[in-house]
Amino acid sequence: MEIIVSCLMLVVSLSFVFKLTLARPLVGAVTVLLAVLFTGLAWPWAAEQSKTQISAWLSDASLMTDLSVILSFDVATLLLFCRLSVAHKARSPRARRLRQVLECYPGLLIFPVLFSLLVTLIFSLPGMDFALTAWGLAATLGVAIPGAAWLFVRLLPERELRLEVLFILNVMTALLGIVGTVNGRTAVEAESSVNHMALAGVVALTLLFALIGYVHWRILNRKNKRFTPRH
Repeated sequence: MEIIVSCLMLVVSLSFVFKLTLARPLVGAVTVLLAVLFTGLAWPWAAEQSKTQISAWLSDASLMTDLSVILSFDVATLLLFCRLSVAHKARSPRARRLRQVLECYPGLLIFPVLFSLLVTLIFSLPGMDFALTAWGLAATLGVAIPGAAWLFVRLLPERELRLEVLFILNVMTALLGIVGTVNGRTAVEAESSVNHMALAGVVALTLLFALIGYVHWRILNRKNKRFTPRH
């Protein structure tokens, strides 16, 4: 269950950053500021948590079912944002206004992710001042989130491609939510251990071919720009 929750947190974080790459600079700055303030101000509640309590929450089927409602709302909202963002200039004024509203919506799931990250950091640094730890993490996020958004824009300069990635990430969020929150447990129990060498090989091959595809795309893009006639 903890592995599923960790994967879900990772996908939610990536979705949050990719959505920032599609937002206006002012909206993105306000969203990052909101995440930073939440992380810095949440330390009194984070300091009261314990690993035993968090494990009890993850094993509570009713709580995970309630969480699935928030997850479904988040996924539906972001999928609608992706739908309205496709050629939004050609849509009606009402659709454009709705897209602007959804653009300002940061997502609810990112806040439990930030809170969990803060709790984990507090437990990892015993003896440190809680407020100092929280604001240190907040400052780090204030730099890391815009930096990650900038990196994704550099890697995927096409806006439509980033929209597709955001759409896929939210579909993955929905699937992980079905696995992890419907009954608070997976439907099938594992019968064998994970082959870490095989898993590492698959990840390495995936990254290798992704790098080859990216380099190939960059070369083709440069050739197209070189032979494009100038007006």
